[in-house]
Amino acid sequence: MSETAQQLSSRLETATNSVMTFVKSCSDEEWERHSEHEGRDVKTVIRHIAGGYHVQSLILQAMVAGTWVPLTDEVVNASNARFDSHDGTFTKAEALEKLSTRATQLAGTIRDLTGADLAKTAIYHDGYEPWTIEEFINRSGIGHAEEHLAGITEHD
Repeated sequence: MSETAQQLSSRLETATNSVMTFVKSCSDEEWERHSEHEGRDVKTVIRHIAGGYHVQSLILQAMVAGTWVPLTDEVVNASNARFDSHDGTFTKAEALEKLSTRATQLAGTIRDLTGADLAKTAIYHDGYEPWTIEEFINRSGIGHAEEHLAGITEHD
């Protein structure tokens, strides 16, 4: 474990706490509101963030192990469609549980990384330049939650 990994883990926890604070503050009407910026309702965006934590944890483990195969647009679109399709009953309580559980899992994976792990590179997505694992965590772990939260709170 490294100091940088500890800092990244803490930043992820801070981002997750911001998302969870937002969820707790949502009225039922706000929870159902369609976000023009995101192109979907608030609860679906939150479900997407929580699902992303699980996927990012799996990707991170594969990157560290050197077994990662870069994503394609088709895979990303299918994954997003899966997270975006639900029966409409995703509750705030479910959201808080999934955010907490999945962020804790991802933060633990990050916290255990060494400096050498963070410096490893992988191509996250076809057509992208290689990223270090530290860049992946910043962009896809922390940045994913921050950007989507901004999309539903600042842009509409």
